[in-house]
Amino acid sequence: FPSHDIGGYSNRKKMYTHWNQVWKNSKRARENVEEHLPEPAKAVWDHLARTHMRGMVMIGGYANAYQLGSEGYVHRDSKDPNDRTVVVYCNPEWSPDWGGETVFIDKNGDTVRAVSPRWARAVMFPSNWLHAARPVTRECHVLRVVAVFKCRVPTAEGLEQSHGSQESDQNA
Repeated sequence: FPSHDIGGYSNRKKMYTHWNQVWKNSKRARENVEEHLPEPAKAVWDHLARTHMRGMVMIGGYANAYQLGSEGYVHRDSKDPNDRTVVVYCNPEWSPDWGGETVFIDKNGDTVRAVSPRWARAVMFPSNWLHAARPVTRECHVLRVVAVFKCRVPTAEGLEQSHGSQESDQNA
């Protein structure tokens, strides 16, 4: 992802927020935004769309970058329990000493799961789950970069088209 342009602040209400480069966001309109993805994000999404996200409609995509002193914050990506978020870790080199885990939080505020950044690892979860990216440590000498894809379950019409294409793939 372009290292020369890491975008702007993710959340202007937070003092120590991370960098964010939005490719396209249609969460309100909930329209498909695949055609707005830059390379190599498009290649990643194309793979996800053929495998784990088959039939889902991408409604948003962006890259997040964290450096020492920038922090994630606990949030939900959507209130809709049918929406999905996919986080893809983009650092070819990563040490467990560098922190930067994605954590999932339960209704009591406890961390119930942590996912360590690892090259090309992807984590998919319901977008209404509370989660946050933990800060990187002073030992970390690189930006922690993730690609994020926001998706929704397609309409009934879209599901019919999706199932039709699955049958076509199986018969090819």
